[in-house]
Amino acid sequence: MNQNEEARKLFKNGLNFLTGMEIKEALTAFNLSFRKSRNPKSLGYYLYALLLDNDYNKLGKVLPKNKTEYGDFGVYAEYWLKFMNGELDTARDCLESLNNSENYFLRIYSLAKLSKRKTLPASDFYGLSYESHFEEKRGSVYLDILNKRYNLALLEIKSLLKEHPAFVEFHIDTIETVSGIAHKNTAFDIINDPAINEKALSDFRLAYVLSRELYKHGNYEQAKIYLKKLVSKFKNNPAFHFNIGNIYFKEGANPKAIEHYRMAVTLAPLFERAYYNLGTALLKSGYVRDSTRYLEDAIKLTKRPDAVYNLSVCLIKSRQLEEAYRHLHYLGRKSAQFKDNAADIKTKIRQAMILSA
Repeated sequence: MNQNEEARKLFKNGLNFLTGMEIKEALTAFNLSFRKSRNPKSLGYYLYALLLDNDYNKLGKVLPKNKTEYGDFGVYAEYWLKFMNGELDTARDCLESLNNSENYFLRIYSLAKLSKRKTLPASDFYGLSYESHFEEKRGSVYLDILNKRYNLALLEIKSLLKEHPAFVEFHIDTIETVSGIAHKNTAFDIINDPAINEKALSDFRLAYVLSRELYKHGNYEQAKIYLKKLVSKFKNNPAFHFNIGNIYFKEGANPKAIEHYRMAVTLAPLFERAYYNLGTALLKSGYVRDSTRYLEDAIKLTKRPDAVYNLSVCLIKSRQLEEAYRHLHYLGRKSAQFKDNAADIKTKIRQAMILSA
C-alpha cells in the first residue's frame, strides 16, 4: 500500500470515528492522513474534529492563516470558532466563502445560516459532493429548513439520531429545526428533552442554540445556566452578553442586565438592540442621563420606533420638552404602533409649554 492509499484509508477511518463521536481516534486518523498526503481536506476534517471535541484553544492555535491550506470543513470549524469568540464579521465571511463550497452539506448550510430564504430545489445542488452519508443527510435537512419544510426536516433528524445518538451535530440540527416549528408543544418537548440538555452541558455550540430556544419559550432559568457557561468561556462574544442581559432584565435584575448590555455595546459598537436595551434598563433604574445617551446612540444606528419613544420619555423627564415633541411628532408620522400614545403626550407637552411660558 503506497502513502496515498494509506492516507485515504486513514481518512475513511477518521470519518467512521467521527460519526461515533470517537473524537480522539478521529483526530489521530485525520492527523496521520494529512501527514502522509498533505491533503487540505484531511487537515480540514482534523480541525472539524477539534471543534467536535470542544477544544477551541487548540483549534485557534493550529488554524492556518491561509484557507487554501485546509478544506471546507476547516472553514466550517473556523466559522464556529470565530462566532463563539465574538468575531462575528469574520464568522460571516466564513459562511460567505462556503457559498462556493463543492460540499453538498456545507453549501446548503451556509445559505440557510445567511438567511437567504428563497425556495431552492434539490436540483440546484446536483453535482456537489459529500464524504459520508451523514453529510448528505444533513444537507437534505438544511435544504428543508431553507425551504421552510421544518416538520420534514425534523423527521429526517430523528432518523439520524436513532442511527447516531452520540453525534452532537444532529442535536444542534434538531434545535435549529425547532426554531421554525409552529407547533409549540412539539418545540417545548424537544428543547426540554433531558438527553439534549445533558449534552448541552458539555458542548458549547449546543448550549448556545439551546439557550436561544429556551429563552424564546420562556424557560429563562435553564437558558441562564447555559449562558453563564458561555460568557465565562467566551468573554468577548457580544451576543452571549446581550442574551444573558435580556434574561436578567426579564427577571428585574437591572444592575446585572446593565453590566452585560454595557459589555455587548463595548464589544460590538454597532449593536443597535444592545444600545436600546441598555438605555431602557437604565431608564427603568432611574438613570435618565445615561439612558438618554445610549438611546440616542441606538437611533443614530437605526431609527426604530421603540427607541425613539423611550428617548422621548427620557427627554420629558429631563424637561427637554421641545426635543421630546420633535421625536414624538416623528413617531406620529412613521409608526402606527406609537401614533396614539405620541399624539396624547404631544398634547400634554404643548399644555406644559404654554403653562411654563
